[in-house]
Amino acid sequence: MGTVKPKRKRKYQKDPFILVKAMAMNEAFSDDELRTMALPVRISFNLLLNGEAEDIDVMRLIDNMNVALVRSWGTPMQPIAETAVHALRRCYERWQKLGKWGLDGPARADIEQGIELHEELCRLSTPRQMQEAAAAVERIRNEHRAK
Repeated sequence: MGTVKPKRKRKYQKDPFILVKAMAMNEAFSDDELRTMALPVRISFNLLLNGEAEDIDVMRLIDNMNVALVRSWGTPMQPIAETAVHALRRCYERWQKLGKWGLDGPARADIEQGIELHEELCRLSTPRQMQEAAAAVERIRNEHRAK
């Protein structure tokens, strides 16, 4: 009699919903998803306007503006994202000098436009595109830190 070979354990388990997940990554965000993504950014911006922002709030704004910049590269919307990023840079410089997060007059309008651009880009993008933009921001950030 021969021996029965034990079945090899799979390295990866089958996911019965993999097709559904793959399709969802290529469809537009739902209205609920858009609201869920926009709300924390709006709250962080309002905290920054009121002088109550903490580091996490500013980092959230920086991340969103950088994603908007990556998604808008080569489009007519790129200057809006660039001015929002520069406004946040001025905000950071103010924090370095004074130890408190704050905005100058033009920065308020520039960041507001940047947030609106980010929300519009989310409406026009798929989750996969936004993930790729966020990954590009992280890659650029890591390359910058390595220098």
